[in-house]
Amino acid sequence: NGINSAGRDYDEMVSHVDLAPTLLALAGASSLPTRPVDGVSLVPVFDSASAAAVRSDLFAEIGYARAVRTKGTKQALMWCRDPKKGGRGVGFVGGHYHRNWAINDFRKLVLNAIVWLARAEVPADGVSSKPITEAQLNENLDRPVKGKPVLLPTPDLLKYRPMKMPNLKLREERLRKARERKAKRKAK
Repeated sequence: NGINSAGRDYDEMVSHVDLAPTLLALAGASSLPTRPVDGVSLVPVFDSASAAAVRSDLFAEIGYARAVRTKGTKQALMWCRDPKKGGRGVGFVGGHYHRNWAINDFRKLVLNAIVWLARAEVPADGVSSKPITEAQLNENLDRPVKGKPVLLPTPDLLKYRPMKMPNLKLREERLRKARERKAKRKAK
């Protein structure tokens, strides 16, 4: 109740495969001597609050399961369970990027969920809260970085619109051709 739009949050697309290139970059190296390194360095994200995105899509494969996540793709932020008997439940994956807490509708979504979990009536306009200042956003950080406060979201960031979906067939074709070229070089 009371949430004006589907909402916006800031969430950089990273993967665990980015850890090795990030650590290598921080150590001043670009690759391993024994094998190529997948992923991209996240150092640009650390160096600037306004850094450009490090990637626009992620591809994952574990056994037979494959997944594609594209920046701008709708993702589940919160889900709920409401059994006839017993306690209600809510799952929420949006709290990991601290700057999101400065977005009014983001906080309202979480506050509405807390009230709903308690089986209380969520107000028609939602549960309101006061706007958060940059000082408040930085008050209780577990690991604050001296000289690099968490910044409030900019108006441009809040106007972010999803990008077009990538042509996955074209990407698969490029990957297939790259594997063929690699196999030919290896055969020589």
